Amino acid sequence: MEKKMEIEEQIKKLIAEALKALELPEVEVSLEHPQDEAHGEFSSNVAMKFKVKSEELKTTTQNLKLDNPRQIAEAIADKLQKGQTLEGQTLVERVEVAGPGFINFYLSDEYYLSMLGEISNGRLLKRVERDGESKKRAIVEYSSPNIAKPFTIGHLRSTIIGDAIANVLEANGWEVLRDNHLGDWGTQFGKQICAIKMWGDASRDYTVKELVELYVRFHKEAEEQPELEDQAREWFKKLEDGEAQARELWQKCIEASWQEFSRIYQTLGVPTHGEFQNNGRGYGESFFEDKMGAVIGELTEKGLLKEGEEGAKLVFFPDDKYPPAMILKKDGSTLYHTRDLATDKFRKAMFYPDLIVNEVGAEQKLYFEQLFEMERVLGWYQAGQRVHLGHGR
Repeated sequence: MEKKMEIEEQIKKLIAEALKALELPEVEVSLEHPQDEAHGEFSSNVAMKFKVKSEELKTTTQNLKLDNPRQIAEAIADKLQKGQTLEGQTLVERVEVAGPGFINFYLSDEYYLSMLGEISNGRLLKRVERDGESKKRAIVEYSSPNIAKPFTIGHLRSTIIGDAIANVLEANGWEVLRDNHLGDWGTQFGKQICAIKMWGDASRDYTVKELVELYVRFHKEAEEQPELEDQAREWFKKLEDGEAQARELWQKCIEASWQEFSRIYQTLGVPTHGEFQNNGRGYGESFFEDKMGAVIGELTEKGLLKEGEEGAKLVFFPDDKYPPAMILKKDGSTLYHTRDLATDKFRKAMFYPDLIVNEVGAEQKLYFEQLFEMERVLGWYQAGQRVHLGHGR
């Protein structure tokens, strides 16, 4: 608020100097924020405050023809094109005249960037300190890239927006736990391991680019050799069972990805405060592999888990509020909803959060509505404690 007032006063000062240069009478200068951003950040109707038919006005303006408010506004705007700085930064990028005589001001990118610098340095961001019962805890889940896959533009958006959300909550006195829910588990790792065994060298380390190339080759070869899919499932079963070589190759994928992720996070300066939970890496999907049984048991105990037509296990919502959420496939394998339920059950028991925020793409809206409704029915979280903030594509 102080900075906004400072900018307003500077623009008013610039207008007053322009009026003086034009030898126009002194009038009260006011500013407003246009409803349409296309009309700038500030606007003034000062030109419409003059009596344009006054002989005095016509004879004291350096012989300028000022027969109407628009001409006066254009004369003021012309004078305003010079010397618009504040604290060494260009303040106003441009000045335009609109309608009958409104003067619109557009602040410069240079000045906005300087303000962001002050915010990040803590000079403008006012932190609220809370103690005792007023101190609340939030978990903010964001970024969440996939192991052995490229860091996409969607992950980049989630990283930047999620970190900003965490910062804002911290500035408002919340205790914030940051979680990076990595995609580090699933049948795709059976395919990845199979590809390394068939066309790679299990003894060497790999880059993410090399892992992607092997993964793409697997799918191409599997079109001609469908039996490769069975081999991949066998390797994932070995991974689930803790077989030594499967775990070793899986760990190589994780370390290769973290080299890339760490470089990106360091470049972005993320997280800006503290680290992700669990030694700076977050709780990936693999962490919850042995915790899904308890969730399935609770859903069954409370009569929420029903068998579908083809043998899969689903949760059906009353009055068809949402489509059924699949928890177990007909072969007994788990899905994302199973893992996320296990994740939030763990969070509740371990951290007692007042709020959990998932910063994930907006296309996941229905998925999170189903998840939050299941968690509400289970009695884990109340309305408002679970929030999905989605970025667009």
